[in-house]
Amino acid sequence: MRDQRPRGRWWYHRWPDVAVDNPRLFGTLWRHTTDSFLATADALGALLVPYEQLTTGGATESLAAHTRVDIPPEVLDVRVGGSHQKAEVIGLSIHELRDLREEVEPTASALGYGGPSDG
Repeated sequence: MRDQRPRGRWWYHRWPDVAVDNPRLFGTLWRHTTDSFLATADALGALLVPYEQLTTGGATESLAAHTRVDIPPEVLDVRVGGSHQKAEVIGLSIHELRDLREEVEPTASALGYGGPSDG
């Protein structure tokens, strides 16, 4: 709940009436969005790139091949936007981790995600 994390940053699925303020809702939205990407990618001729490949630089080759555009790998070294404030790390309780795991399955496992850790 919000009062448990007063310094947390909250975002909205739909302003102002659908706040994403708990792990279960985040997991539901993540799974729904990810499942829709997976279901429509082939029909759209879309390339799905895991976020982790974007952050580690492993996506430029597949993006370049898909778009037929030369993309220098260092393009992903520059971060545009984002907050200038340091994010406060807020841990999840064991119950919140369970709720999140329940909501992201079976999609997370099918994509190779082991799930959030409590460590």
